[in-house]
Amino acid sequence: MASTAPLPVDEEREFHLGILGSTGFVGNATKLQELKKELSIKYGINEQDIHTAVADVDDYRSLVALTQRCRVLLTTVGPYLLYGEPVARACVETRTHYCDLTGEMPFVSLLYSRHGAAAKERGVKLVSFCGFDSVPSDISVMLIQEKAIQLTNKPCREVKLAVRSIRGGVSGATLASALNVMGHRSMKSSYYLAANAVDTPQNRIEGLPVQPRV
Repeated sequence: MASTAPLPVDEEREFHLGILGSTGFVGNATKLQELKKELSIKYGINEQDIHTAVADVDDYRSLVALTQRCRVLLTTVGPYLLYGEPVARACVETRTHYCDLTGEMPFVSLLYSRHGAAAKERGVKLVSFCGFDSVPSDISVMLIQEKAIQLTNKPCREVKLAVRSIRGGVSGATLASALNVMGHRSMKSSYYLAANAVDTPQNRIEGLPVQPRV
């Protein structure tokens, strides 16, 4: 979701990147304090110059105050259906690019229907599915299609991905998100978000012959 409107300028924003959710499960897991120390050593920055800020998803003014200081905001605050929409709304209002870790398709549909047009008009990028739910499958499909075109000059018409095993466990936040969307009609449809797919030249395959499914 983007437009030709001018993007936020670095010099106009205090922070290039803001992370919302440091008091939640994923936020704690990122160990922000340790990261501050690591960044200060790696880039020769005074640790005191790497700032933290307070915002509450139940306090919209605090979200606006935070997002207008950032060029890009990454939010780890979920379940997103319960807590995500005000964050995205604040980002659109303050012309701050937004990304999240959600795997909740109903939330992404809501995000597009409520804020897609305004985000496009204001030049704001709304990027969802940046977490484990989607990244492995997205990268796998990209690599398969690149290889298929390289070898046969044809992209695959359809790629089906099956996960046989996963290492590690499930966080409380992930479990809460799963329970929150359980039974929703989106979980029964592989094409629930297809109508809202971003239409760009990179997403089109017109003019290319298509080979069978993989």
